[in-house]
Amino acid sequence: MAGVAVELRDVTKAYPLGDGRTLTAVDHVSLRLPAGSRTALVGASGSGKSTLLHLMGGLDVADSGTIIVGDREITKLKPSGLADYRSSVGFVFQQFHLIPALSLLDNVCSPLIGKYTVAERRERGMELLESVGLAGRAKALPSQLSGGQRQRVAIARALVVQPDILLADEPTGNLDSHTGAEILELFADLHNKLGLTMVIATHDLGVAETCDRIIRVSDGRASMLENQSDTSYLEPSIPYLEPSKPEVAIDQDDIQTYFSVGQPAGMVRPDTSPNIVSVMAMMLAGSWGLTVTQRT
Repeated sequence: MAGVAVELRDVTKAYPLGDGRTLTAVDHVSLRLPAGSRTALVGASGSGKSTLLHLMGGLDVADSGTIIVGDREITKLKPSGLADYRSSVGFVFQQFHLIPALSLLDNVCSPLIGKYTVAERRERGMELLESVGLAGRAKALPSQLSGGQRQRVAIARALVVQPDILLADEPTGNLDSHTGAEILELFADLHNKLGLTMVIATHDLGVAETCDRIIRVSDGRASMLENQSDTSYLEPSIPYLEPSKPEVAIDQDDIQTYFSVGQPAGMVRPDTSPNIVSVMAMMLAGSWGLTVTQRT
């Protein structure tokens, strides 16, 4: 694993509000993140920081502008190419999104289903559980863990695809201050060891200050933070808009990903076993924060 540069050029993203108006979540943003950097996107709820993160990760699609990650211009990718790109990105979410019925080891290995043998998946999964200090709990269920331990498992799962970029959306938001500090130390340790490009979206300036650079996000605009004592932009300035989430539709032995606007984002055709289909759908939901529905 090695970090990649991320560049946004005049990127815009707006959402319809349902009354004929639109809300511009990302407003002509241009920025460049060096390869191997650790960057915080900091702002209040509704500022646009999560939308920026989702655009970088291919979870949402920009209305205009250019996004380049490494040597890929992801804004030019077709749906299948965008799905391939997402599978190479590490995602960590505030809500953990672990699969309750699977062991920690199986949760960590889930993004590798269909790509490696069972033995290869488990070997890789155990290595990552060891790296986050949970190898001894490999057979435990998520319900048997604390919030901090669940987030460690989620981080291990994000790393199992050997990503060049790790995107974290409020990774300490559901944790107490002590546990949150431990997770931030883990991020710093992994960053130093792996050289990943990391982008963390947060409303907490204390979390942001652990990063190499801080980008202020307010009213959909982004700018490098010069005066870290100025926290006025952390006050909500625009209405909060729940980010548009892709939907995984299960049609017998096909799993197809759709964005809420109806654009296909890719297809995986696993083994026709219903159990495998269910695990794949739940894995996608856990890894990408998707909504899962059953279509008959």
